[in-house]
Amino acid sequence: VSRQFGTTYSLIEAEPTVDSVLTAIRKGLVEVVTTPLTLPQWAGIAVELVGHTALGRVAGLIGSLSGLPRRIPGLVREREG
Repeated sequence: VSRQFGTTYSLIEAEPTVDSVLTAIRKGLVEVVTTPLTLPQWAGIAVELVGHTALGRVAGLIGSLSGLPRRIPGLVREREG
């Protein structure tokens, strides 16, 4: 879920060059920075994930019963066979 991006990242103490970043990683100059989700944020993500999974299962069932592929916004199912 895209809302989860940006809540955790790695802070690397280095100059902005590839060699400097790789050297800093090897030396362990990396800190994980995270911002916990609030309960409403967490609940919204959980509902979205469960809903998306359920929608995919229903689409698969409908497609298998009718023999036709179904397209639902945000979900693409290919017909097997």
